[in-house]
Amino acid sequence: MTDDSTPTKPTVTVTLDLTDDDVYAVLVNSLREAADEADHRAEREGESESPNEDWVDDQERMAQIGRALVANIETQIDDAARARQQENHS
Repeated sequence: MTDDSTPTKPTVTVTLDLTDDDVYAVLVNSLREAADEADHRAEREGESESPNEDWVDDQERMAQIGRALVANIETQIDDAARARQQENHS
């Protein structure tokens, strides 16, 4: 039986005033760090005496996905910047 008398914590709302550059930096840097860490975990596991190959593959796949997302975000930002330049020159 669960105890439902535990008081709930009040909700806190935080509003951040971020620029597109801030959002880009946080998102891209976080994805890069996550991909690097996944690679590091895969490498460490691969060097163990009896590595779990499925887990290593999963970590490597996560790193690849993270890097692909970074590349996609960078492409979208570059495309948007080119489109704005073309609009400004028209």
